[in-house]
Amino acid sequence: MAHDPVDRPGTDRASHLVTFHDDPDAHVRTVADFVRAGLHRGEAVAIVAEQRLRDAVELDLADRGVDLAAAGAAGRYVAIDAGHLLAEMSLAGQPDRHRFKILAGDLLSELCTAGAGVRIYGEMVALLWDRGEVTAALALEDWWNELAARAPFSLLCGYPMGQFGDDASTVTFREVCRRHVGVSVPQYRDLADAPAALDAGILWRHDD
Repeated sequence: MAHDPVDRPGTDRASHLVTFHDDPDAHVRTVADFVRAGLHRGEAVAIVAEQRLRDAVELDLADRGVDLAAAGAAGRYVAIDAGHLLAEMSLAGQPDRHRFKILAGDLLSELCTAGAGVRIYGEMVALLWDRGEVTAALALEDWWNELAARAPFSLLCGYPMGQFGDDASTVTFREVCRRHVGVSVPQYRDLADAPAALDAGILWRHDD
């Protein structure tokens, strides 16, 4: 069963959470729950994802009676293509810290004026990881944390579990986990020491 991370004990509006997923339908529900909970609280929400996920999340929310059109008109819901935003903040094909600060900062400022709090779902890190750009993905995670230190907001990052499917992934899996205050995994699979990576500060997990 997938739990809504924002409603788990210990989470707050300044949380940086990560979900590792291997079931597309369950992941859509997780992201939709994240968005829905934010809108219910009067927060402004941005989803930075590929179109397939954005469309599926919006369909799920519409089926549950969430009026995204009204939220969008009020500036409280923004859907952004992850690939396009990643390209905009890159220089010579690599994410650039200065460009990130400008673009992510502008997005955060826009959302802050529209809601009682801010939450963002993002999968730019997953796109980088899928391209084998692990160092760049970890740097992006660090830049999000730097931004959150100046202007608190809730961020949920998503990675396909298949990107961590071998023993060589153990170290990088730990590196991703330690950059977040809450970790969710659908199952441990071949990552034998995943429980150890989750021991410190785990706030929520999938029990699928």
